[in-house]
Amino acid sequence: MKSRLEKVYSKLPNQKVNLKAQRLELGVADDLEDAVSTFTSGTFETANKVIDIAIKVNNILNNVSDDVRYYNDYRKVTYEDLGNQMSYVKELMDKASAAADELGIDEQEIRGFNDAKNFLIDAQSLSGYMTTHTLDFDI
Repeated sequence: MKSRLEKVYSKLPNQKVNLKAQRLELGVADDLEDAVSTFTSGTFETANKVIDIAIKVNNILNNVSDDVRYYNDYRKVTYEDLGNQMSYVKELMDKASAAADELGIDEQEIRGFNDAKNFLIDAQSLSGYMTTHTLDFDI
């Protein structure tokens, strides 16, 4: 007598089914899902970070470029103007000192003399800083 299992098998068609094609489709589908998942989780994140960095660095470089252009446009003029102004104030202070001597008064009593003296001190300091603090590159 046949067992139940044998009876079930006997009623099934006796054809060979080729599952290689189905296995291939499943394999390709799995590969596609894995590739997209890996790419999306890793590469997209990295690509977005690279883009953010490029935007940030370009903004910084644009600001630096603007500052360098300003520096290049005004450093020489400012340094020359500062020197000319220092010479002019020094000349006026010399005249004020001579006038004070003629009048027999202390030059410190002349209105503006102390301010001019402080200006010269500050201007000389700035002048020194301008010559020692220059840009190491040019745009």
